[in-house]
Amino acid sequence: MADLAGRAGTEAAGETLETVWRAVRAALEGAARPGAPFNKSVLATRGLDGIPQARTIILREVDLSTGRIRIHTDARSAKCTEIRACPDVTLLGYDGEGDVQLRIKAKGAVHIRDEVADAAWEGASDSSLRAYLVEAAPGTARAAPGTGLPEDVEGRIPKRARLVDGRENFAVIRLQIAEIDWLRLAREGNRRARFTFAGGKGGTRAGDWLQP
Repeated sequence: MADLAGRAGTEAAGETLETVWRAVRAALEGAARPGAPFNKSVLATRGLDGIPQARTIILREVDLSTGRIRIHTDARSAKCTEIRACPDVTLLGYDGEGDVQLRIKAKGAVHIRDEVADAAWEGASDSSLRAYLVEAAPGTARAAPGTGLPEDVEGRIPKRARLVDGRENFAVIRLQIAEIDWLRLAREGNRRARFTFAGGKGGTRAGDWLQP
């Protein structure tokens, strides 16, 4: 049986929607740990041209009691513009060891100059905040490869007094989960379940089995 503290798979024998949900919850709420399953997942948005866009992100916090997921990003990134235009997003994660896929439908909201972003900034590590000192917006064309960091912070982690210069580029994307689709691949047969949140909120949820 998979470790429920870090995996979202369960044994087929005696498997119930409740045991699957407990495994999903444990895996997602532990996903903020570096190296944990689903820590790096794929966020898909609708591009301004109507073409789907997808990129790997890091989950910073998952709280299924509220149905919220927190992600950090550059406020100048395309995903922020896309979510403002169309808040419907999908988050896709795969645990290769447990052979479990989680597909999450959610509504996204961008926070930059508010209490949500302020709290996340204060709780973030200096090493992660250095990225927001980059002078050009993500996706800007360059004449040569490079990090885009100012020379005085290239190759080192500056103190907070210097990092604060990047605060205006820091954003939080908060996802409000509407649905979680769980799929486990197994030789004896695949299993699939869906969990929906009443009114798009955490806490109250309903589950049902689906044909894989």
